[in-house]
Amino acid sequence: MEVIVFEKATFYKLIDELTHKIYERFIITEKGGATDWIDTNKAKKLLGIKSRVKMQQLRDVYAIQFAKIGKTYQYSKNSILKFLNQNSNRYATTKIIKA
Repeated sequence: MEVIVFEKATFYKLIDELTHKIYERFIITEKGGATDWIDTNKAKKLLGIKSRVKMQQLRDVYAIQFAKIGKTYQYSKNSILKFLNQNSNRYATTKIIKA
């Protein structure tokens, strides 16, 4: 068995670099373009909510698609638009159009 010792600063730098690599792999498409993933603030604005608790509730029931990278969440804009369409007023004459 081998033991590898890191200084604290080096360990956190390694974690940051790994988080960045994971973020690039899952949030950026293979073709090099950005996907429809948005950050928490944009998701809350799109949903018309201000509460972090409400975002947690939506994640808990998998109402919208999300990914957790490190300590941050990313949300699928398409899944939010789909959620809004499914929960919109039945009698509305307009639909939410993908931006």
